Amino acid sequence: MSMIPEDAIERLKKILEMLPLNSQERSIHVQRIADTYRCSVDTVQRELQKHRAQSRKARKDQGIARWENQQEFIGWIEIIAAIKHRSTNKKSHHISTNQAIAMAERGFRDSQNGQWIQIPQGQLTRQTCNRWLKSMGLNHSRTWESPSVRFGASAPNEVWQFDLSPSDAYYLDKEKGIIEDNSWRPKKAHEHRPKLTLYSVIDDFSRVEYMEYHLCYGEDVETALRFLYRAMASKEDPSFPFQGVPSTIYMDNGPIAKSGIFLQVMGRLNITIKLHETPEQAKGRTAARSKGKIERSFRTFKNSFESLFHFHKPQTLAQANEYLCGHLLNVAYSSHPLWNEKRIEVWHQNLPKEGIRKICDWEAYRDLARKPCNRRVSNDRLVIFDHQHYLVDDEFRGKQVEVWCGLLDEGLFIRTPDGTIRGPYKPAPVPLPFGKFHKPKKSQLDLRREKVINLARNIDIPKESVFVDNRVQEDQKRDFLVPGETIAPQSPTGALYFVNPFTAKQAIFKEFGIPLGRLSQQQRQKIDQILQTTLRRDKVMSEVKKIIDELTQNASRNS
Repeated sequence: MSMIPEDAIERLKKILEMLPLNSQERSIHVQRIADTYRCSVDTVQRELQKHRAQSRKARKDQGIARWENQQEFIGWIEIIAAIKHRSTNKKSHHISTNQAIAMAERGFRDSQNGQWIQIPQGQLTRQTCNRWLKSMGLNHSRTWESPSVRFGASAPNEVWQFDLSPSDAYYLDKEKGIIEDNSWRPKKAHEHRPKLTLYSVIDDFSRVEYMEYHLCYGEDVETALRFLYRAMASKEDPSFPFQGVPSTIYMDNGPIAKSGIFLQVMGRLNITIKLHETPEQAKGRTAARSKGKIERSFRTFKNSFESLFHFHKPQTLAQANEYLCGHLLNVAYSSHPLWNEKRIEVWHQNLPKEGIRKICDWEAYRDLARKPCNRRVSNDRLVIFDHQHYLVDDEFRGKQVEVWCGLLDEGLFIRTPDGTIRGPYKPAPVPLPFGKFHKPKKSQLDLRREKVINLARNIDIPKESVFVDNRVQEDQKRDFLVPGETIAPQSPTGALYFVNPFTAKQAIFKEFGIPLGRLSQQQRQKIDQILQTTLRRDKVMSEVKKIIDELTQNASRNS
C-alpha cells in the first residue's frame, strides 16, 4: 500500500501538467512531495505513473483482435500455444514465441485428421502473441491441470499410505551418513556407502504415523518388507497401539511396487496395492498429487525433528531410531487436523466392531516371501541358488532336493521327503576371518610368467641394435631422378612472382630507369625469353641486370 495519499498525487499531477516539460520547477515539486512523506523521488514517480495509468481511458476495442475474422486469429494463437506446449519439458523449459511463430508459418500436419495447417507470413508478432497468450490463459502450460479432489478413508486401517524419503541427517556427517558395524552387505560391498533413508506409513483416516530409519541403497524390497511387518505388528509401548493389517496400501509406482516378491507377500496377506498414476497416464496433470498427506508428514518431520540433530546428532542407526520413537508418540498424541481429538484416539475409537486383522508371527511372515524350487546337490555338497553356492550336509550329496531361500531368510533351507526343514545353510566358501590371509600356491605357468616379467625388467639393448637401417648397400646408395617442373604461382601482391609479363616489364623500367623501347630488338627478345621461362622476381632482375650492364659497357666503349 502506498504511503502517499491519492489527493497529494492528484494535486502534484495538476501542478506538473501546468508546467512545461523542460521546466526545472517540476523536479522541485516532486522533491517537495518526497520530503514531506519521507520517501524517495523514484517512489513519487512510480505513484504518478500508476495514477496516470488508472485515469487513462481504455480503448473501445480492447480485448478485440485487429483482424477481420476473430475466430481465425484466436485459432492462430491456439496453434502457437500448442507448439510451445509440445516442446515443454519437465522443468517447464520450452521454445520461444518467435520460434513457435516461425514453425507455424512454415506449416505442419495434424496427424489426427491429416490436415495441413499453416498461418500467414508476417501476421503475428512476438509481443502480440505473448499478450494474447496471457489474456487467454495459455502462457504457462505446466499449470493446465484439472482441479484436485481430496479423498479420505472411512475407517482406520482401510488405507495406509507408504513411501520413503532420503533423510536430511544424511548430510550432517562429512562422510555422508550414519554408519555402524554390520551395515555393509557382502553382495554390494563394491558400491558406495548406503544412504540413511526414512521409511514411513500413515493411516489415511486417523493420520497416525509409523516411521523407521534404515540404511539401504535406493528402494530396497527386503527392507520394505521388514519395515511393513514391524508397522503391522504390535508395539512394545502399550501407549502406542497402532497395529494391524491394512486393507489397501497406497504407494508410488517405484521398484518396490514392481517387485514380484513384494506383490506375492501382499497378495497372500489380502492387501490391495493401489498405485498412483504415472506422468503418462496423468496426461498433463501432476502425478501422485494425492500423496500429499505422507509428503506433508515428511516435510513436517524433517523440520520439527531432524533439525534437532544439529544439537545432538545420533551416532548409530539404533540411536536414531530410539530418538524417532519419542517423536512418533508425540505425533500420535497430537490433535487430528479434522477431529477435535488426538490422532491415536481417533484410530482406536473408530476401529470396526469385529476388530482388526492382526499380523502373523515372524516365521509365518517370512514364509510368505519364499518360493520353493528343486535343485540337485553336487558331489562336493554344493547347491547353486540365485547365482550363489551353498554348502549343505553330506547326506544330500547327489540327490534332488526341495530348497527354500526367501528374501527375508538368512540362508538356504531344505525340506526332506518326510517334511523336515533343515537349515539355514550359509553360502560357501565361508569367508576367512579378518587378519588372516591364505596365499594360493603358484602354478608352473605363474612361475614362468614371473620369470619372463623379471627378464623384461632387466633387458638393456643398445641403441644401435634398436634403430637399425635394414636396407642393403645398393638401396642405400641409390639415387632417383624425379622429372618435373617447378610451378610459378601468381602472387596477388607481387612479392615473389610477377603477376604477368607486363607487370614485370613495368618493374624493370622502375628498377633500371631505361625504357625497353630504346633497347635493341635482340635485347628485347632476350627479355621476352626470360619472362617466358620464369616470372620469379629475383631471377628476372638478375638476368635483366646482365643485359643492362652489357648495354652500359658498349655505350661507354663507343663514347
